[in-house]
Amino acid sequence: METPTSGQHAAEPPRAAGESMSGGTASPGSMPPAQQRTWDETKTQIDTYADRAREVLPAAPPGLLNGYMSFAPWVAIVFGVLGILISLVALVGSSILGPVLIMFGSPGTGFTLIVGSGIALISSVLELVGGWLMLQRKATGWWLLGFGLVVSFLSSLVHATVLSLIIILLIAYVHLQVKPNYR
Repeated sequence: METPTSGQHAAEPPRAAGESMSGGTASPGSMPPAQQRTWDETKTQIDTYADRAREVLPAAPPGLLNGYMSFAPWVAIVFGVLGILISLVALVGSSILGPVLIMFGSPGTGFTLIVGSGIALISSVLELVGGWLMLQRKATGWWLLGFGLVVSFLSSLVHATVLSLIIILLIAYVHLQVKPNYR
């Protein structure tokens, strides 16, 4: 056993070259363990941001919150089912129409239709599942619909539809206020 150098205690093992005081190595390709984040830590941090935003905003009327918790899951389920049906028809139609468009000189259009229909299908399934889980008062359902609101907001922001932006922000405000009721 090596003798401890100055700065080391007798109970500590000797450090290799490049090893930091915390015990991790300082190799260029790895991050120290203190800087690595797990999904649970990230989820907790996002959850903290949502709680802070909810606390900063003025409280919504209790009747509005109760109505939202009663009707929003059903609205999400109904529009989720309708979206699934419509996007399945669009996916089949774009799969048939896509090659025809490619043959007649629109090479990117067919692929864009198929991808757009696929994204709409995934979004509708998430909306259906989120509504179902919100009926059961699960936080996962609240987060799925919250994620859908963020995507809708960004889409409206890109397309510069002001009325849609205002409506989505109002729904998101109420959605944020009911967060404590979902666990």
